[in-house]
Amino acid sequence: MKHIAAELVKIAKELNAMSSIYRKTILKNLKHFSRSDIDPRHIEAWMIDELGTLDYLSKSKFQAEVRACIGLVDEDPRLSEELARSHGL
Repeated sequence: MKHIAAELVKIAKELNAMSSIYRKTILKNLKHFSRSDIDPRHIEAWMIDELGTLDYLSKSKFQAEVRACIGLVDEDPRLSEELARSHGL
């Protein structure tokens, strides 16, 4: 049982590290679009919800997705926060 718990902790740390990488990239893009006022978790949540995984996105596709998600966050900030929480962000 301890082995399973340790493995789950390891997986959670790996997922959090990946999420941090995405969030840093999202932050860079938000600054590029002069939208540092947006919580990057909200953008990440919409991207995950729409795409499932972000691993395969090219730099230009990632940037385009951030731009598209800005509109979703602007449209409904409350829903964006709920979505971020539902994804554990």
